[in-house]
Amino acid sequence: MINVGDNSGSQFIPYRMNRVRGAFNKFDGSFLVPKKDETAPNSIIYFFARYLAGGNNIRGKSIDIELGQFIDHMSGKKSKNNLIPVIARQSNQMIAAKSLITEPVTLKHLKNINADLVKVKNKQGLRNKVFWVGNKKTKPYAYQVCHHSMVEDLLNDFLVFLNDQSVDLLDRLLIGTHQFYAIHPFKDGNGRVWRAVFWSLLSAKYDEVQTLFIIFYFKLINYEGLYFAQKDLRAGKVESYVNFWHHCLEWSKKGLAVYNTIFLDEYGDKISQIYELDYWLKNEKRNVEISTLE
Repeated sequence: MINVGDNSGSQFIPYRMNRVRGAFNKFDGSFLVPKKDETAPNSIIYFFARYLAGGNNIRGKSIDIELGQFIDHMSGKKSKNNLIPVIARQSNQMIAAKSLITEPVTLKHLKNINADLVKVKNKQGLRNKVFWVGNKKTKPYAYQVCHHSMVEDLLNDFLVFLNDQSVDLLDRLLIGTHQFYAIHPFKDGNGRVWRAVFWSLLSAKYDEVQTLFIIFYFKLINYEGLYFAQKDLRAGKVESYVNFWHHCLEWSKKGLAVYNTIFLDEYGDKISQIYELDYWLKNEKRNVEISTLE
């Protein structure tokens, strides 16, 4: 058992990073593929962005839209489907937010990204109240965040760690996922802000398509696995959190191999190839759901 934070009933008060970072050994980065010279194709960026950009207002709706129409719309050919422009708008906001991030990451960066991703004015900015993350009646991993008076101090302390070049980038991001979610600094859009930061920083060093698979895994393939692992971590148990990320990174390498196989024919029909990738991902999601029930 180790201490990564202070539990008071169901409320979680994060410790400062110098106590949290000491709880972990180095994460296994052997599954990561170094960054390539060429950039990921726009169609693939668009494909993933529609999943990664969603807030509650489009949750689930982006899964079954007509992919060809969506990618055409993102490329400039306007769709008459009323839902596609909504999803495209949020997807473009995520892509733009990712491009805004430079190192060192500052509090101003995060606030600007939050404002870009959350367009409703009264939902922007650092939170000013305590609330629950997850439904406490239905989700056993739900927790109550720390008092809002602590947020800015904890966030600045976290940013010192996130920008510490003496710590491996993978460690900063994986430990950082827990700490950022624990602080839960913003009124709305916390997940989107962190996904933009994660995408920007990891893809600067490692393959961008693999980075998108990693984010896809913890956002959609096995998001409850992450929340349960974080629940254990809040209780001082590191093992399940480390195991979650091991499986995530291992899966991302498999996903990258599947992607490379599907898109091996550079002259093939790109939309058909994207549908094939989409079908594979949906099966992977179902497989995780089935294994969870067993």
